[in-house]
Amino acid sequence: MGRKKQVAPKTSEEAFNDILTCLAGILILIIILVVLDSKQTQILIPTPIEQESDYEPVYLEVSAKGEIFSIPVRELDALAMRKIADVATATNADQYKMLQQLSSESNRVGNADYEVDLLSKLTGNILLRSRPDAVGNIMPTNITDGTELEWYNSVLNSINKSNQYISFIVRSSDDSYRSFKKARALAWLSGVRVAYGLLENSEPIEFGFGGSTLNVQ
Repeated sequence: MGRKKQVAPKTSEEAFNDILTCLAGILILIIILVVLDSKQTQILIPTPIEQESDYEPVYLEVSAKGEIFSIPVRELDALAMRKIADVATATNADQYKMLQQLSSESNRVGNADYEVDLLSKLTGNILLRSRPDAVGNIMPTNITDGTELEWYNSVLNSINKSNQYISFIVRSSDDSYRSFKKARALAWLSGVRVAYGLLENSEPIEFGFGGSTLNVQ
């Protein structure tokens, strides 16, 4: 009987070619998966991120629950300034006593929706904390329902399109983003400029030097 012919071992070049073939197959599978996944992804229309502008911002917060609040920054700032002046007078401008008084609960100021941090105001910033019992406006499921949008239509009608825009403060929740998209769409339809800033759900809103949004001039 003749001996069986031995198969010569693969050269290193053949092994390298096999590896390249396997990698190419894996790459094709990855590309197919990415294409299939992208077909299920919603494409979002970009909105300008908050930036310096000659336009004056009108601030609206969209809470984590999807409720919308108007933020009267100038009025809240004026309340804080008056309280600081009163405390300075009562303490003869003694810095230690002022710090004690301004951190006291009895000297807190704000409106039905927000409380101003008076100590932060001393640094030139306006820091606002949302009141836990505050109730905002709701965007209806059907944004063509004018009866439920009278409050928002009044906001849009009050905007001076030549020098103002709406700056939305959006929270990191699905409800917040859904309400923001509806409000943004209606603003665009009305010809109102829109910008937005993103904050975590429990993060306070801060205006001024080092704040999360534009300086208020």
